[in-house]
Amino acid sequence: MKDEPRSHPFRDSEQDIEAAKRAPDTPQTLSPAYRLAFADRDFMTREELRPVRLQLELLKPQMIMDERGIESTVVMFGGARIPAPEQRQTARTQALADLSHYYDEARRFARMMTERSLETYGRNWVICTGGGPGVMEAGNRGADDAGGLCPGAAPRTAAAPPDDPGRIEGGGRAGAAAGRPHRCDARVAPSGGVVSTVDERGCGQEIKGLVVGVRGLSGNFTANFRCGENS
Repeated sequence: MKDEPRSHPFRDSEQDIEAAKRAPDTPQTLSPAYRLAFADRDFMTREELRPVRLQLELLKPQMIMDERGIESTVVMFGGARIPAPEQRQTARTQALADLSHYYDEARRFARMMTERSLETYGRNWVICTGGGPGVMEAGNRGADDAGGLCPGAAPRTAAAPPDDPGRIEGGGRAGAAAGRPHRCDARVAPSGGVVSTVDERGCGQEIKGLVVGVRGLSGNFTANFRCGENS
């Protein structure tokens, strides 16, 4: 991330921190209450500041996507336990193993969407995932297959491998930022995926196929693309 050139006379945050360091040691300046609030780790990690931290988690990826010129996204949710077909024997249950073909369908969809996105120089219809593993990893890989990137990935609690191709780290709430209505052209989920997070419940419906529609694209592209079909 980068700061815009400043044209006003006030100090920026870095200058404020340096000025505070130069303050002479006195009982007042040594008191925790004298610390700059935004630079005070003890203060920023207090329970009462949880709403502020959540807002920052949303704002940071929002700003990163703005800087990259990303105007619209296609957010891929869920299916974290669905393995790739070549790894279906590692599935926790037989039912999950039987869903492994959705991994390839999700990867193919992400590749096709990224090819469309690259026609807009990566500004529109940019694939965004929750990081991985499972179908979200397939989305990252599909974007990489097409030569694109997959922003807004990897909540810090996710088990996505750090070498997952195509992934840009975007903070714990990046998927939520990418899925906001003004930026999100579609929300995508595989059949068999578990719709359980607050962000996914915001879709307002259980998605039966791979995708229900992508705003701004032709109906044939979206309506015919369903898990298990080749159209």
